[in-house]
Amino acid sequence: MKKIIYLLILFLLSPVLYAQAPDGRLKSAIDRQKEAADDLRNLEAKMRRIADKLKEIQPYYAEKLLQAVEMLKRDLVTDDINEILTMLENKLVGKAISKGEEVSGELEALLAFLEDKIGAKDIEEKMKALEALMKEADRLKNEEQKILEDTKKTNPAEDRQLNDAIRDIERLIAEQKELREQVRQPSLSDNKEDIEKAKQKIEDLIKQQEKLVEEAKNIEKGDLKDLTGFINKLDKLINRQAESLNENKALQQTEEGLDDALKQLNNLMQAQKSLRDETEKASGNPGNAKPEELSELQKNITKHAAKIGSLINKLPLPPEDKEKALEALDKGMENTDSAAQNLTDESYDQAKQNQSDALKNLEKTRDALQKMSEGVSEKKKEQSDRLSQMQDKLREETNKLAEEMKSSGQSSSQPAMKQSLTKSSAQTGSAVQNMDNARKKFKEDDSKTAEPEQVKALNDLKDAKETLDALRSQLANPEHEKFQKVADKQEKLNDQANDVHDDLQKISEQMQSSPFYPKKAQESAQNASQQTGQAAQEMEQAKQSLSQNNAAQANNQQEKSLDSLKEAQKSLDELLKELNKIDDAKRLDALAQKQKELSAQADALSKQLQKLSSQPNASQESKQGMNKASQNSQNASSQMSKASDSLKEGSKSPETSQEQKQEAQENQKSAEKELAKAKEELENLKKRALSDEEKRQLERLKRRQQEIEEQTKKLAEDAKTKNEPKAGEQAKKASEQMKSASESMSQSAPQQAQSEEQEAIDELERMYDELARKKEALAQQQKQQLLEKIEQLLGRIIGKQEEINDETIRLEDVKIKENELSRAELINLKKIAQSQDELVKETSGVIEKLLKEDSAVFSWVLKTVVDDMSTVKILLDNEQRTDEYTQGIEADIIRKLKELVDALKSEKSRMKSGGGGGGGGGGKQKLLPDVAELKMLRTMEEHLLNRTRDFYGKNIKEGTKEFDALQKKLAQRLSAEQLHLYELTKGFTERLIKAAKEEQEKE
Repeated sequence: MKKIIYLLILFLLSPVLYAQAPDGRLKSAIDRQKEAADDLRNLEAKMRRIADKLKEIQPYYAEKLLQAVEMLKRDLVTDDINEILTMLENKLVGKAISKGEEVSGELEALLAFLEDKIGAKDIEEKMKALEALMKEADRLKNEEQKILEDTKKTNPAEDRQLNDAIRDIERLIAEQKELREQVRQPSLSDNKEDIEKAKQKIEDLIKQQEKLVEEAKNIEKGDLKDLTGFINKLDKLINRQAESLNENKALQQTEEGLDDALKQLNNLMQAQKSLRDETEKASGNPGNAKPEELSELQKNITKHAAKIGSLINKLPLPPEDKEKALEALDKGMENTDSAAQNLTDESYDQAKQNQSDALKNLEKTRDALQKMSEGVSEKKKEQSDRLSQMQDKLREETNKLAEEMKSSGQSSSQPAMKQSLTKSSAQTGSAVQNMDNARKKFKEDDSKTAEPEQVKALNDLKDAKETLDALRSQLANPEHEKFQKVADKQEKLNDQANDVHDDLQKISEQMQSSPFYPKKAQESAQNASQQTGQAAQEMEQAKQSLSQNNAAQANNQQEKSLDSLKEAQKSLDELLKELNKIDDAKRLDALAQKQKELSAQADALSKQLQKLSSQPNASQESKQGMNKASQNSQNASSQMSKASDSLKEGSKSPETSQEQKQEAQENQKSAEKELAKAKEELENLKKRALSDEEKRQLERLKRRQQEIEEQTKKLAEDAKTKNEPKAGEQAKKASEQMKSASESMSQSAPQQAQSEEQEAIDELERMYDELARKKEALAQQQKQQLLEKIEQLLGRIIGKQEEINDETIRLEDVKIKENELSRAELINLKKIAQSQDELVKETSGVIEKLLKEDSAVFSWVLKTVVDDMSTVKILLDNEQRTDEYTQGIEADIIRKLKELVDALKSEKSRMKSGGGGGGGGGGKQKLLPDVAELKMLRTMEEHLLNRTRDFYGKNIKEGTKEFDALQKKLAQRLSAEQLHLYELTKGFTERLIKAAKEEQEKE
């Protein structure tokens, strides 16, 4: 995505690059500006697609992408780009430059927004802000829940039962209407009859259209007919020559594009290598470094890489081949992006690593391009041979046509005919010569110089056709009246085709909406409708061509319309075949069964209302209203039963099925009316006056509701102030629902108030969930940053430790050669001992960070490292030992540190790929999950086991009874590590078991 934005910025600045060039380079700027407009549309679509994919695993970034789309719309970037295009086309380069720089600024802002550069302190403050909003949203939700419960108490049980009954009636009415619509649809036999009629009409259209084709052909006689024949042949030759030319152009474009891409890529790689060298210098002398300049150079490399990506993407190559190159290039751009940020942060070691990774990915891109280039070269000879043969065949046919025109011209008695054919023959003959030249070039595998010869041949053919078109138009004018008569007939046929299309479209739409028709039948109906519509359009075009005396073009369009009509005819045959498989009786029987079920439901509703009316605490008014509603429901059930019987009878007797369906529909309408009356009776009961006590209770609730509403409004404003527009909008909707609830209470409508209160609660829950998702995303980002920081700290410690180790080995070599260390070397020994002591302090600082994050295993590993470092410090400083024992401990330090770094990298990779946070028995998520710590335990155990085996394998010999002093120290060291590892594993296991038990108890 960043690649597209970089390209947009480059394209928008193209007017600046071309402002001083009055020639064709301005046109290039316009073309590139159009590419920018296309890329912007692609960018918006791509951001939406990626946001959809990220909704579940990374909701925070999904929301950022959608916000970025809104930024594009808000800033009217698309409109601005189109405005730049208009300025360039009107040669207002100065204004275009100014506008381009303005839009480039907007896109740079968008890029910064997407890069999500947010520091640890900012994350912490943002999380606190989200927590405050979540806490207030939760409090308000609970308050609103209490108001809802109290509102329900003012709504008697009778009213709640009325609401349930009304909902049941509304559902029955909806289902009854849907069923009546299905009954109303034509039967299969009716459809078959309509389809047979449409099929017959299409057959008639085909016959009439075939006659019109002949009539149009018969208008052209003598010279006019000959001219049309020559023009048609020229048309075919022009199309085939254009195909040959386009194929050759595609070959040239691919070759040149690949060469250009490889050249640019090699230059880019060289620039990246040079920048890596500069970064190396900055790392060694950070005081004189210029991080901002280095970062800007790195960003320029990313921009040029994006430009190369756009070039590769536009090459006419198989998508799977391009994908390999683009995938590696995208990874390289991710590396260069990271390196630019590292340089800004003055993290030179990390920048060097990312730059090296970028070079590796650029090399993969180059390898993929070279492979494609080799493939193109291999196919070039084969393609040249084929184009040579194609050009040779075209040359023969063109030469034959030139001879025919020449002969016809010589034998013609008409001067105009003779002149036009002679001229057209000469032009066609010129095409023959150019085709032969192209053929020879292809034969020599020189497709590049063959291209201009092909262009000349194509232009010659077009000139020849234009010569004959002019004469044909002149000769056809006297026949205009005949052409117009055929055009009028074509118009009538066109009207008939449109009528058939309308009929078939209705049938298709009716079948699409019915569940009784199989998918294949629906598709056939739709195809028949579309093909008939296509035939009508082609007839309309033929009519226009005939009106212009262009019989050749009209004939082509008429033939196309015939093909479309025949395709429609086939589709109707398939449709009828499918309909013959369907049993109309079964359809009516299924409808009857569904109607019977609805009748039973209406009867159950009637009994339920009757039961409610007999409750002892029901008022006289309620009893009367419910009795009426019950009777209406019973009447509806009776009408539904009659409709079911009619449909059942219709399924048994095809002869009377139409009458039975009509009768069933009347019963269904009556049932719907009775249900509507029942609903009206129940709604009238709901309008009864509340008691004085209920009114007082509602008034108290209204005042409470208004207080919560004001607090929710404030929450909405706070959310927007804290840059949470979506959450703010949700809080605003909740406050609006609360306001509606207050108004409903004022109108003594507790039922309505309940619905609005519930919606307010739902909005606050959605707001809470939205904020929780963002908080979780920030927590993940916070973890990633901390992992990155710890990894960098450990990386620096490893580098310094390796220097100590190297110096220890060097001093030991000196000691062996000289038998002792000189004063200068003893000073060096003192220095590395001091450096080791400083590393102890640095590493202890990392331990504190890990302990804060409850990472027991990783902390323990670092504690063993610190212990080893302290031991090395004593050995170097107090005992002046640089021997195998000291070097072995130093090697263990490096190994453990590198294992920790690898584990951190693995966890970072897992998080980036969408993995969630670690476990740990609930509460705050751990920096490193239990599984990562378990893996580290396993790694430590494996290494300790291998070291123990290695030690005893080397030092235990047959007959050996005692260890020497060095062996004893090594054995004690192994034993101590094994004990510590055992205790850590035991504690870790006990904690996991305890957490599992607590989780079970919760469930």
